[in-house]
Amino acid sequence: MNRRTLAEFIVSYAITLDLKLETYLPRVLNMKEIDAYVKKSPGKSASVEELIQFLSHNELQTIIQKISSSVSPDMRSRCELVLKAYVARKVLNPKGLIVEPLQVKNLPGWKRVVGKRK
Repeated sequence: MNRRTLAEFIVSYAITLDLKLETYLPRVLNMKEIDAYVKKSPGKSASVEELIQFLSHNELQTIIQKISSSVSPDMRSRCELVLKAYVARKVLNPKGLIVEPLQVKNLPGWKRVVGKRK
């Protein structure tokens, strides 16, 4: 497999993963509370520090834990990470900062794609 093929595969996987995050999560989990929280975000006018502070607020952590409690216990920590990436993406994208789901290291099924690192 040459580098170009590998790069195309990773890009297509990233696009597929983005689409799944945007469409599949709201179908499986009750995202109403998260969407309501995201609507309270400071928006484009806020500085990056304010957005990071908004993302690390205790209220968001409580909402994420509440939503992830509906998932099986062995997938709960991964679900929390995916939800954090989802919220970060929703809050930071209007500011022009890109958060890719591939930056989350514990996505279910990701180890099969990249293989074990030595």
